[in-house]
Amino acid sequence: METIFDFNPTGNELKAIGIDSLNLSMRHGVEVSDPITDNNYKVSQEDAYFDIALLLEYRNDKDRAAEYWAMIPDRHSEYLLGFDFESIAE
Repeated sequence: METIFDFNPTGNELKAIGIDSLNLSMRHGVEVSDPITDNNYKVSQEDAYFDIALLLEYRNDKDRAAEYWAMIPDRHSEYLLGFDFESIAE
């Protein structure tokens, strides 16, 4: 499975995009201890694509980030809305 660790992120990049034990627990429901490594980063492929897209955006690689967002369009929409929207039935 492809993860953000395939992109050799620095510690500063991981911190900047919120990859730490607290945020992984809140974002993906994964309990890990610091430091986060490729060995203890166990998330779904969708969650991995989300984190890859965030990393690529942080690196200002918008075109490559768009490729990953395209694989998870619903998640991307939620991200753009801040995950704090409410769906109202019609």
